[in-house]
Amino acid sequence: MNVVVAPAKQQHVDGICRVCAEGWRETYAGILPDKEIEATIEEFYTPERVAHEVRSPEDWDGWLVALDDEEVVGAGGGGLTEPNVGEVFVLYVAPIRETTGNWHPIARSDNTTATRARCDRTMGFYRAR
Repeated sequence: MNVVVAPAKQQHVDGICRVCAEGWRETYAGILPDKEIEATIEEFYTPERVAHEVRSPEDWDGWLVALDDEEVVGAGGGGLTEPNVGEVFVLYVAPIRETTGNWHPIARSDNTTATRARCDRTMGFYRAR
């Protein structure tokens, strides 16, 4: 495997949407109602929105993709939140369901557990919207 991280291009939009939607479903299943999960995916990870963010990122530095032989296996992005302070706003790695059911090898296998453990602290943000 040869994973390369690069700025996203329009050809990566569908892969970004897929990875982020899968990540949301995997991470929040059993924590949030399916309706909330799908509403969030529909708001943030549609091809139209992601394509616009790839073309013209506003208030952040835009999308980066992790590519394994040109397939998007990870997507993320961030930006400056104040002078000299950066933050990762979104970061997802594709699970490999068809072969192992585990997260893609570029992520540590305990990321799912760590993400789920942090969910209790972040649910207030999502529910407040």
